[in-house]
Amino acid sequence: MLLNQVENDIVSQFDVLFIPSGGQWNSLVQSERALEFIEYAYDGGLLIAAVCIGNRVLADANNIVNGSSVVSYFAANLYMSEAGATVRTGYYTVIDNRFITGGTGGGSSEGGNEAAPTEEVCLALVREELGYSFMESASIEPATAPIGTAFTISAEITDLDDEPVAISSGNQNISEVNARIYTRDNRTLISSIELIDDDDDGVYLGQFIASTDDEFVVDIEVEDTDHTLEIERESVIFSVGTHYTIDPLTLGLIAAGTILATAVIIIVKKK
Repeated sequence: MLLNQVENDIVSQFDVLFIPSGGQWNSLVQSERALEFIEYAYDGGLLIAAVCIGNRVLADANNIVNGSSVVSYFAANLYMSEAGATVRTGYYTVIDNRFITGGTGGGSSEGGNEAAPTEEVCLALVREELGYSFMESASIEPATAPIGTAFTISAEITDLDDEPVAISSGNQNISEVNARIYTRDNRTLISSIELIDDDDDGVYLGQFIASTDDEFVVDIEVEDTDHTLEIERESVIFSVGTHYTIDPLTLGLIAAGTILATAVIIIVKKK
């Protein structure tokens, strides 16, 4: 079917929109209909995938990648940055915010389409759609504390080699785990900390020492040995300094204790 033969709401019948590599990219970036359709699909909840020069098309789709991380590809990096995306280097595939972007295979002399990470992107698509993730859970201790506190970030990570072959290449061992810390209000990056599994038990740990008052979120990022980067956004939330919160029950107990202490003082003074 051609785009001019269908309405936008056809996307409700599908789970994924895939933008492949190939010379058709130039026609797509010049087509308002194509770019509008990509935007509509993303707004409709579909996963959006692109490989190689397909990333250039995605970058032009009305800035829908704004605030998301994407794979670095020289022919698309400038356009991705202008659209508000964060370009990540050193990966074949990046999974973030319902975008799955894959790098290039180079020109025909370097392997072209056959060398592009299409298999890795397709594995990531199936995994994301079925709800599988390298990260099982994440936490932070304490959840609220003053400036200068060492917050311990914990993430339980598993490879997917024991899962169905449809979502695993059999080689997806964990290569690296990082925690990226952002301000909660505007997602300004504050720090990136590598998490380490010293006990080889699948629990990765790291510490962050807070130096400013604010509320923060932590993205857990897992890289596998296929150079796929999976980002789990806002896995934990914590507060520092004047922003840390007290639950209503605790606040009530503190207030009651203050009143009681005042009453005791008054009674003693009257005696």
